Amino acid sequence: MKSYRHTDLATKVEPEHSDNNGNVDVIIIVGQYPNIERFSACSKTLRERSIYFNTALSSRWAKKEKSGYLLEKPNLLPEVFRLILEFLVHRKVMLRNYNGTMINLLLAAEELMLGDLRNVLQSTTTTHKTRWMSENCPDLLRVVLEFESLKKLRHTVLGWICENPSWLYDSDNFMTLEESIILTMIKNEKDYLNNSFVWDILLRWSIARNNTISLDTSTWSVVVFEVLKNNLKEFLPYIRFDLISRNDFHDKIIPLRKIISRKITDQTLRYYLEDNQQYPPKTILDDSLVINHIHAATISKWIMGKNINSTKSLKYESQFKHRFTKRHEFKLIYRGSRDGFSGNAYHRHCDNNGKNLVVAKIANSNIIVGGYNPLDTNVLDNIYEYRYSTKSFLFTFGTTDVTTPSRINSADNHFTAIRSTYNGPCFGTRDLYFNLNHRSGVYDSEIYTGSILDRHNFEIFELEVFKVLKI
Repeated sequence: MKSYRHTDLATKVEPEHSDNNGNVDVIIIVGQYPNIERFSACSKTLRERSIYFNTALSSRWAKKEKSGYLLEKPNLLPEVFRLILEFLVHRKVMLRNYNGTMINLLLAAEELMLGDLRNVLQSTTTTHKTRWMSENCPDLLRVVLEFESLKKLRHTVLGWICENPSWLYDSDNFMTLEESIILTMIKNEKDYLNNSFVWDILLRWSIARNNTISLDTSTWSVVVFEVLKNNLKEFLPYIRFDLISRNDFHDKIIPLRKIISRKITDQTLRYYLEDNQQYPPKTILDDSLVINHIHAATISKWIMGKNINSTKSLKYESQFKHRFTKRHEFKLIYRGSRDGFSGNAYHRHCDNNGKNLVVAKIANSNIIVGGYNPLDTNVLDNIYEYRYSTKSFLFTFGTTDVTTPSRINSADNHFTAIRSTYNGPCFGTRDLYFNLNHRSGVYDSEIYTGSILDRHNFEIFELEVFKVLKI
């Protein structure tokens, strides 16, 4: 039965959406039996405000009858299209009572090429963690990974899932996620995913798809390990096991090492075993929620002036040069979530502590950004004063597999390397500036070389400062 015949069965006739002169010349039949509704609107308004309708209302597409144009959209839900029509006519959308239709609304906005509506939905969604997001997490993940235009929302959703993984693996629909979705997520969005989180999700997803496997790993047989190994073999190459913290590697990876190739576990273990005489530790890292020992070892090399350009290179270097001794100790003196996100708290813990390292995790991402200050931190007598340094540098981890420090680009600029501010650490004028009172940051490269971030402004999830001691 054609959908047009369902118009007589429509449960409701929408009020006419006319232009200023009261003209209504478009009838749109939306939905499938028994949920069908008939909408009326002005073609002039739809053409002006939608590329899609400008094409749809052409003579080659729409049916033209005596009373005007006739369109049929059987793939859309009437309750969703009502919101879309209200947005096109009145330039606003009321979402408070329509949380359950958000995913369908996002899909409809993409189909109808409504960029303005998409942007409104992304902004609304990224600023309100409502209950429907946790209840519909797998479906939302599918949508944001499918459309490149939803990049902003995608990164926000991935950040939320990393913070609340139970939203994903406790969902009834978790097991229905396709392999292609999981693979796309871990291949293309590695900058926004923690490697330990990726391991957890892959393991739970594989178990969820096989209801004969228990979550209790102590009950697993050799057969179970082989099943999981085969299920995950396509995904494991995309996990950076060497960037998983030692605690997580010990607790999560080693007990299940039969799933992973022996080569991977052996290489990672060689680096982790600090008491191994062949691979002695190069750094001592105090407790951190932002960086791990691999990051700390890389930063230690940079402090020594060696521009080693990747954590991978550092790992291989440690395997063949056995004369390394301990270089630096990074002692935690400030953590935003523990000591308070404020300029006062920062200075209370960091002033007069000598050389220091600032590291921050950008909200809703896996990106770490930071800087090394070879001077002291003291703002009381020199507010907004620039300070001279030839050894300060900026850096990021997570934006790429290869990273080099961003150093001063000219001898003339050494005089403005470090800036004293009340609100938090600052390198250059605002090359990298952390406003702890607002829990935000600014990256505006001017005197430090290269580009380490793809954004100008960012929110801070966590920030830590370490006192740097040479050993």
